[in-house]
Amino acid sequence: MSRDIYAALSGASAIWEQMNQISHNLSNVNTTAYKTARVSFENHIVREGLLGDSYVKLSEEEIDFSTGSIVTDGVDTHFAIKGKGFFVVESENGEQLLMRAGAFQFDGQGRLVNQLGEPVLQRSGDYVTINEDERELQVAIDGGIYDINGDEIGQLMVVDSDDLTPVTASRWRAGETRQVGLQTQIIQGSLELSNTDPFREVTEMIQTTRMFDTMQKTMQTSIEVDQKLNQMTRRLQ
Repeated sequence: MSRDIYAALSGASAIWEQMNQISHNLSNVNTTAYKTARVSFENHIVREGLLGDSYVKLSEEEIDFSTGSIVTDGVDTHFAIKGKGFFVVESENGEQLLMRAGAFQFDGQGRLVNQLGEPVLQRSGDYVTINEDERELQVAIDGGIYDINGDEIGQLMVVDSDDLTPVTASRWRAGETRQVGLQTQIIQGSLELSNTDPFREVTEMIQTTRMFDTMQKTMQTSIEVDQKLNQMTRRLQ
């Protein structure tokens, strides 16, 4: 079998993974604060030279952390981050996880929680908690939390990190974290939309599909060449 079929096969496999990622981006176009992911390719040379071997493989996934559009919905427990940074929640096992999606609500204990019931943390490490008879709060652009009387009750923990690993439900596991700067703002009564551009994704899907078809045709051509060479060999015997 011709060696070129392996290069085409590796290319088709890499392109298939790219199509899966594009499909994932498109399926999350309406997911609050979703961050678009992209994959890229690199050529891995096994043996150099005119008759050398190489194949295509995927490089590391890249996440676009740019801020999505921010829309106002008027819900006082919904927050959007304008700029860099993440809210911090405490998982069921006590792990601190980061998330951009600020569609929070109060639970039965008066704690501000995410859709999974994980409590939102203050800078002090305490939960954001409101008395049961109030259940209203005000949050300033710097993350300061105030009750209905205007008394400050805490400060939202908003951090950033250069070492992020995605986990389920649009949350992130971080290595070392740091407090965000003054350029980051918390917008109450609003949510950040996905930063996925559906038009770009559809365009890339079309281009990727064409590349996949090209790889398939290349493999088919390689098979046909092998068949003809085998036929010629049998005739010469």
